[in-house]
Amino acid sequence: MLPCHVSSHAVPGRGPAAHRRPGAAPAVAPGEVWLVGAGPGDPGLLSLRAAAALEAADAVIFDVWIDPAVIALVPAACHREAHGARGRAGEAAVRRCIDLARQGWRVVRLMHGDPMLSGDGAGEARALAEAGLRVHVVPGIPARLAGLSGEALPLTRGDRAAAVCFVDLEREEDPQAPRADVEALARAAPTLVFRLRPAQTAGLVARLAAAGLAPATPAVLVVRPGTACQEVVETTIGAAGGRAGALDPEARLILGLGAEAALDRRPAADPPAAAPAPLAFSMAGAG
Repeated sequence: MLPCHVSSHAVPGRGPAAHRRPGAAPAVAPGEVWLVGAGPGDPGLLSLRAAAALEAADAVIFDVWIDPAVIALVPAACHREAHGARGRAGEAAVRRCIDLARQGWRVVRLMHGDPMLSGDGAGEARALAEAGLRVHVVPGIPARLAGLSGEALPLTRGDRAAAVCFVDLEREEDPQAPRADVEALARAAPTLVFRLRPAQTAGLVARLAAAGLAPATPAVLVVRPGTACQEVVETTIGAAGGRAGALDPEARLILGLGAEAALDRRPAADPPAAAPAPLAFSMAGAG
């Protein structure tokens, strides 16, 4: 078990312990590293706990592709460094966090989405803990949730789909040696949500067809999910490859599909006529 601390309350800033609210999580302390989820990109989706950690930090080591609008929330006096989040670049970010924390800095490692879902947060937390540092984790909203929920697209519905499976294909480099058994998942889960690059979509569609999914299966493509410039394309499995092929190859992409109409925003039946309100009530002048 890692000696990590998962915060359960908003970080109150740098104030002395005597001024904390009862039960509040500890402030970012000198020599600590906080793994903070930056969310999908929209700064409005950043948690209060994450924003408070940024406010209290002496240094923020962040993923290079985090939206500049989120980085703009970091105080001007705070030291900032951009790093990649894969392979040796990720290792460099961890080494930098260790160096700064050992010098007594309050360090925030800002990661896209949620640290335990979107990147190698678990590996980074282990490396930090093995270096003898106290580690806190602040969850973030992953893009795969924000992109669909923000469009009122249900992932589960009690009458149609009781389970959802999230599949990360973005880091799957070799199509001949897939990391995920997509065919088995397509047969097992009523709703599937894939994170992938546009160029991977055609290959994924072929694998889904091999698993028995009909070309007319409803699908939703969410481009740049969870950002201010998010786009939604409602399509089908058969047409998804062509639609994705016309996108910016560097765009982040979510593909969602479900049994029946799990991703269908149309109501199951016509809503009942609105009943007139029995009373008109106003708080104006209430004292």
